[in-house]
Amino acid sequence: MKVVNSKEMFDLEKQALASGISEKKMMKNAAKSIVKHLENSLEINLIAGISILVGKGNNGGDAIILGALLSRKYKVKIFEILKRSEDIAITLKREKPKDTNIELYEFNTNMINTIKLNIQKDNLIMDGILGIGIKRKLDENLSKITNHINSLNSYICSVDIPTGINSDDGTIDKNSIKATETLMLGYPKKGILNSSNFNFIGRISTLDIGIDNNLSGRINLLNSDYIKKIEFSQKENNHKYMNGKLVILAGSRNYIGANLLCNYSALRSGVGLIANILSKDLYPFLAGKINDVIYFDQDFQNDQSIQHSLEIINSYDAVLLGPGLGNEEKQLDYYSKILTGGIKIPLILDADGIKLLNTANRKYFPNKIIITPHIGEMSFFSGISKETIIKDRLQCAIEISEKFDIYTVLKGPCTIVSTPSGNANFAPWVNSGLAKAGSGDILAGLIAGFVANRNLKNLLHSIELGVFIHGFSGELTRKQKGKISMNATDILYNIPEAIKSFF
Repeated sequence: MKVVNSKEMFDLEKQALASGISEKKMMKNAAKSIVKHLENSLEINLIAGISILVGKGNNGGDAIILGALLSRKYKVKIFEILKRSEDIAITLKREKPKDTNIELYEFNTNMINTIKLNIQKDNLIMDGILGIGIKRKLDENLSKITNHINSLNSYICSVDIPTGINSDDGTIDKNSIKATETLMLGYPKKGILNSSNFNFIGRISTLDIGIDNNLSGRINLLNSDYIKKIEFSQKENNHKYMNGKLVILAGSRNYIGANLLCNYSALRSGVGLIANILSKDLYPFLAGKINDVIYFDQDFQNDQSIQHSLEIINSYDAVLLGPGLGNEEKQLDYYSKILTGGIKIPLILDADGIKLLNTANRKYFPNKIIITPHIGEMSFFSGISKETIIKDRLQCAIEISEKFDIYTVLKGPCTIVSTPSGNANFAPWVNSGLAKAGSGDILAGLIAGFVANRNLKNLLHSIELGVFIHGFSGELTRKQKGKISMNATDILYNIPEAIKSFF
């Protein structure tokens, strides 16, 4: 699904109007989609009260119609934070069903006191104050209101965009609403997905408002509909080699778990065979730990074994190098020589493998390279400061992919997948529970497994599928364990259920 800026979104709405869909119809569609989402994702029947904060633009209009719709089942209060051109009481009278009770607090010059007296800590606060067209900083009066709302620690759901955030460049006013969840309407907004601080945005969803939502562009958001269209089937008469072969170079004495986790996740990708190349020192610690994979031990102090390792690697469909390599000099030296020795298959580089890429002679690299850095590793590899990357992750990922002719998976909230041609896709997952040791190893193994899997014919689809399934598994885990207690192993256990949901 195409990621848009505010101008593009307004143009799409104009096209919808020209096609015969009225503005009021779009607002009603938005309200219905929001109610459906809330009822599907929250225990809304347990919510004691819903407070809706209304501004004066279309965003406020959406919020008013939303309040009228919610009032059929729930106790609703509406606060006119900014004075609307039409009398809000008249609007509500027209929109709300009969025999429903909405407490309306119309605009006054001391709205902050009105809010303090009437929103103690409602279970759900809907933010519909400012929309995507507003770029200015919040004034003093509005800042007092947003800061008070933030202090309540309620579940805050922002309609389209949290008040105070620029939908184009993601700039955040320090007094912005801190949403628990942001419900983007129609199309995903660039400033949300490319944000530098998801503490203000929370989890994200994109909801239908009745306009054409099948457009795509150079920048897109991965979603379930897209993933379901990926051709991925395993024929009943396949033997293991027809399902692909993956070789893994990962782990060290201090990071045994990194090897295990990326092997376990790769096994869940459907790849037919996985082999590991290990040093003779590491072999006794790992060989036999997983019954489903095979192990080759190599003498890392003997350069002649490099050619043997390369022969093994090039007989496979993809190679993963990097998770948990640590800083053992002889091991890193060996892998560095492997990296420039003539790899002819797709190469996935994670963690310490990315650092090796930075020091090696690039003219010997294989044609297809995928790197999976977090912000720190991206900074080390690119030479760009962390602060600059965080400010515009999308642009940085695209520039690196184009410059080095590689695929980049820039990890974090709304992970970015960028291509050598300058296209990019965001993942839809915002889940701090993924920020645990081992989560990146699982992602690397999953991507590598899908890249090696011969049942997937498109390299970019394999990468996207790895990112999406990893995030979806994280969502299943968050719902089961909570974002605080969930760990990497929990995510691993949910991968089969995640894959089964789509294929």
